[in-house]
Amino acid sequence: MGSNAFLPKPIQVERLFEQLQQFLNLTWIYGDEVKKTVEEISQPMVFPPLDKLKEMYELSLIGDVDELEEYIDILGESDVNLKTFIIQVQTFIKEYQVEELSEWLEEEMKNEK
Repeated sequence: MGSNAFLPKPIQVERLFEQLQQFLNLTWIYGDEVKKTVEEISQPMVFPPLDKLKEMYELSLIGDVDELEEYIDILGESDVNLKTFIIQVQTFIKEYQVEELSEWLEEEMKNEK
């Protein structure tokens, strides 16, 4: 009494997710679907000039995430063509992958030369 559904033990995860989706009006999005969607709608990657890459690289090396976020916000406002690049940098930051970001920027700086 006083419930919307019943889950017998042992609980089946698929059934639990179905009921959560139904009662909470959720739509489940799985990692692979999100990646495909981003790839389908994303623009080609345009990188900022070498001097800006160096500045971001230095910020990532010292781990100044706040300054790095501020820097990419300003960079994104100054050039809309950098949208895909900005999203990628923000993804590294949100996933706490500052070291990987440093490596990625370093590789791109080598390619720019």
